[in-house]
Amino acid sequence: MSRPPKSVSVSIFIVITLLGMSLSAIPNNENNELEEEETKFFSHSNVNFAGYQEDSVYSYSTLSSGGYTQCVITEDERVACWGSNEQGKRGLGGGIGGESTMPYNRAVPWLVQNLAGGMVEVSTGGWSTCSLEDNGQIWCWGGGSYGQLGTGIDACQNDGTYSCISYTNHPPSSILLPSGKTAVSLSDANQGHFCAILDTGEGLCWGWNNHGELGDGTVCTGGNWDSQSNNPTPVGCNANNGRYLPQIVDDSNFPTNSSFISISTGYHHTCGIIDNNDLYCWGRNDDGQLGIGSIADVNYPLPQLVDSNVIAVGTGDDHTCALYQSQVVKCWGANYDSQLGTGNTYWFNQPTAINLSTNIPIISLEVAYKNTCAISEQLVPYCWGANWWGQTGNGGGDNT
Repeated sequence: MSRPPKSVSVSIFIVITLLGMSLSAIPNNENNELEEEETKFFSHSNVNFAGYQEDSVYSYSTLSSGGYTQCVITEDERVACWGSNEQGKRGLGGGIGGESTMPYNRAVPWLVQNLAGGMVEVSTGGWSTCSLEDNGQIWCWGGGSYGQLGTGIDACQNDGTYSCISYTNHPPSSILLPSGKTAVSLSDANQGHFCAILDTGEGLCWGWNNHGELGDGTVCTGGNWDSQSNNPTPVGCNANNGRYLPQIVDDSNFPTNSSFISISTGYHHTCGIIDNNDLYCWGRNDDGQLGIGSIADVNYPLPQLVDSNVIAVGTGDDHTCALYQSQVVKCWGANYDSQLGTGNTYWFNQPTAINLSTNIPIISLEVAYKNTCAISEQLVPYCWGANWWGQTGNGGGDNT
């Protein structure tokens, strides 16, 4: 598998990390021209710069930031991480159970232990990290109490109590892919579940499933995190309402022979774009984050059609944003921190255009916790939403 040209620019490193951009999108010649990527691959990365395929979201994903942890693919195709090491998601090695995950935090990159080279994508969640190898295998490490390691083995096996949460610091292990299939892309991660796109174009998800966020038609109930504790836990769900065996996303609502081109995982919901640029979302909808015209505490374990002509999607904690072929951005869901960019704090249960002062064409989009950022055609970044720690980069501390 060939690699796109790379360069390093420290001055815009923070913007790159924030937006999840590929390093291949950085000018690396004296005329500051953007070189065309050599090969395109399925990815969650929303990079649509010069050299990209029209209406495409194909690119390498070399940087990932999630849950106070950052990871990067190095030039020798290994994974290095820094920041928080909660539940061992930085891959410092060690064992399982209650063993130490120290050093807990680290301010410099640290190579993930027991993980060889050949890595092309990395995705960091709230308690665990996964990486895609160039042979189509996926490796995950860190916390596994919700099944987010995808090994087919329950990390909470023989422990149906709340103490199962202590099953952390797992070393890298390969997930159990469907027989005869390989992965071509990882989703961006939010908290307790991951998704990938297979070489067949199918979606594959694993981990937390207490709201149907895996999209396979099931909801895990009756575990430690379910208020209806008298409900039986379905087969394949563990005590924390997660599925430890990766599940194929149900495509019964899709047109025949459809393939995923992008998948994004939120806190308890998931969204994906198929190859006709239709957008589907599934999982929790108590804040209207699915964009299907309702706000109700109802789970949707099967993909629901949201909109058409979408080329990129990002999911936050409880909001979603999409980039359209017309180069406009629309958002929906919770808006108490102004994360929808509509100029107010009203919640919307359907795609609603952001409030840009002028008609500015957008080429790239990234959604995080309670924030959203986009890059214009003029390569100007715009950010909005929660700003408690200055994450919108506007020099202030108020939500914007």
